Amino acid sequence: MISLNITSQVLLAKHVSAAMAEQGHGRILITSSLSALTPTPYESIYGPTRAFMLRFAQGLREEM
Repeated sequence: MISLNITSQVLLAKHVSAAMAEQGHGRILITSSLSALTPTPYESIYGPTRAFMLRFAQGLREEM
């Protein structure tokens, strides 16, 4: 689940952001979940991976 929810999206954003920087513009849409904000029973891995993607997207926005 970590590989699917984090690694794949980070690698894809890295790939796409390089092309965007070359073009001088672009947009990346990263989806998350309410589980990123509120702990949910039986989702002790899913929620933190969504929280990571939320913060990753916010950080990426500031860097771009």
